[in-house]
Amino acid sequence: MTTSVLGRVPLEEISEQARQVRFTVVLATVILGVFVLAGRLAGFAWVAAVSCCLAARYGFRQAAGAPAAAAGEPRPQGSKL
Repeated sequence: MTTSVLGRVPLEEISEQARQVRFTVVLATVILGVFVLAGRLAGFAWVAAVSCCLAARYGFRQAAGAPAAAAGEPRPQGSKL
């Protein structure tokens, strides 16, 4: 039964397509993918760090009884902070 299934697989066509793959293009794509992933992770880490710092600043100001934003600091539209 296995030989009949393997007999229907177009091995010549698969081999021909495999010969057309260029190693340098595959390697460049993998390296580019690593850099893109690293950039995305760095971006997410930056946003998380900035959000944590802003939340800590807001918390310290609330605990000290100071206004949430000093004069001259822009507030987001619709913010009740």
